[in-house]
Amino acid sequence: MGALRSVLLTGEHSDTDFYEIFLDMVRQDSYEYQDVEVMLFTIVELAGSAGYNSILYKEPLPIEQYKPFLYRSVRLIIDSHRVK
Repeated sequence: MGALRSVLLTGEHSDTDFYEIFLDMVRQDSYEYQDVEVMLFTIVELAGSAGYNSILYKEPLPIEQYKPFLYRSVRLIIDSHRVK
């Protein structure tokens, strides 16, 4: 997570350039997206904080039970950035 955040916020590159991989995936998609940096940042922050609580504290649910809710939220974030 730190490497990805570093790339997003500072433009620094690590051995694995997650940001470029993400951008390549967006470019290859048949849809067009607006504010892809905001979309990625939102997904990373949501998954990071929700996953942390779910894994460590089983809140609101253990991670295996929580994943379907998290995936649905990520899909909605992606859909909301899709250019109609």
